[in-house]
Amino acid sequence: MLTLHTNLKNNATTQLAGFDFNSFCKFGEHYLACSTTKLCEIGGETYDGVDIASVLETFVTKLGYAGNKRLQYIYLGVETEGTVIVTPTVDGADQPAVTFAPTAPGRQYIYKPVGRGSTGAYWSFKVENVDGCWFAIDHMSASVVKLRR
Repeated sequence: MLTLHTNLKNNATTQLAGFDFNSFCKFGEHYLACSTTKLCEIGGETYDGVDIASVLETFVTKLGYAGNKRLQYIYLGVETEGTVIVTPTVDGADQPAVTFAPTAPGRQYIYKPVGRGSTGAYWSFKVENVDGCWFAIDHMSASVVKLRR
């Protein structure tokens, strides 16, 4: 079942997939989910003892330049208690993943180098959690090197 939840205050949409729930509701400050056999409170980092995978996928972009380009760095404004992985995709092909592991609690702005071999015109990014950790991103950008060939 695929479920979408939209926060009407900021238009943020959350997608839930792969769970056996058939209905959801917010009761006070608690989010509840029902299946044909159980009632569960949504929260935490696991579901029946299995880490919950969180994935954020961006739209495809030219990054402000129509020609081929490569990235030098990915910049991420992130708050997490664990590690997140950013996988760039260029012209439809996944590139080597970049790992972001904050060094202190709270919001951090981290940049990581990207391998020199990835070049192309159209880029997108997938951000994933590791071991069910939660994450919040308020900024993501990249330094772009324009190529003339």
